[in-house]
Amino acid sequence: MVCRNSMAEASENHTEAGSPIIALGDEDDRKLFVGGLPQDATQDDISQHFKTFGEIENINLKTDQSSGRSRGFAFVLYKTVESLSSAIEAKEHTVKGKVVAVKKAQAKQGKIYVGKLQPEISDEEIKKHFTQFGSIAGVEQPFDKTK
Repeated sequence: MVCRNSMAEASENHTEAGSPIIALGDEDDRKLFVGGLPQDATQDDISQHFKTFGEIENINLKTDQSSGRSRGFAFVLYKTVESLSSAIEAKEHTVKGKVVAVKKAQAKQGKIYVGKLQPEISDEEIKKHFTQFGSIAGVEQPFDKTK
């Protein structure tokens, strides 16, 4: 069974004076995928370009475990949804002189295992029960081909 929890929706906070603060949103709503990075790009290089669209909470540059070299992509987590939107709307992004591709990062889906279910329970019944915890991408029930 695959289940993706939709955490708190982006909500608008207010200051004591009542003026709105920019919505923070769930981490999945603020994460930017950056692909096609130069091999020698560092987190500082990525930050230098992408901080122009808003305050950055974290940069996760993916590297090869054995060599430590860049794998050519990273995730930039902005502090606000608006910063992510600004970065996506920009026409061209360049890091260390190389044009890179950006898009909103896809939320990671998780799988959960549920054991000891009665064989006669349907996928629809399982889905109906688990929707109270979040949206369900799919239900997979193993079956014995010999029976």
